[in-house]
Amino acid sequence: LSPVCLGSLRRAASINAEYMGFLTLCKMKTQITQVNIGNARDAQQIFNKAAGNTVPVVLVPGSRWWCSLTYTVPSGVSCISQRFGADCDTIENGVMQLTEPGFHCGPAWTQVKYCVTKQSCTYDAPVKCCPTVDNVMVDCELTLVFQIGPEPQLVRDFVYKLGAVRFNEFLNGAVDEAMR
Repeated sequence: LSPVCLGSLRRAASINAEYMGFLTLCKMKTQITQVNIGNARDAQQIFNKAAGNTVPVVLVPGSRWWCSLTYTVPSGVSCISQRFGADCDTIENGVMQLTEPGFHCGPAWTQVKYCVTKQSCTYDAPVKCCPTVDNVMVDCELTLVFQIGPEPQLVRDFVYKLGAVRFNEFLNGAVDEAMR
């Protein structure tokens, strides 16, 4: 390489290193997500490992093998099971319950369709240079802690009526509006 090319590469590497350092100093808003997974029994491990600024709150397990006769429902998460696309969990006192954790026998068309975390989740929302009513620029950081459920109907309402993507949009909008 010529000296001119080496100088350009060094400048580019220096700028890139400064930019990467800037990114590590700046916190990003938490992203609430729904994630497709292979098997429901892996749900607890996926909820426990945080990847950067994303927080999975709903997991959608893949379909079971067509000739399988058993399936496992993980403990520590709220699961909704379906048979032919309709909820099939037991009904107690007029309220459809969530699937009990453990080993279950059933045809392949009965499967765990949604896994929802029971853990308390943290939503971070740093705000940089936000104007106040008095036109003063402020930097602040907001942290919200939330939990989905534990009542079965609240878990179902979250999955079917709100969902992770719309909840993330709602939190983004609410935080932005509250900061103003």
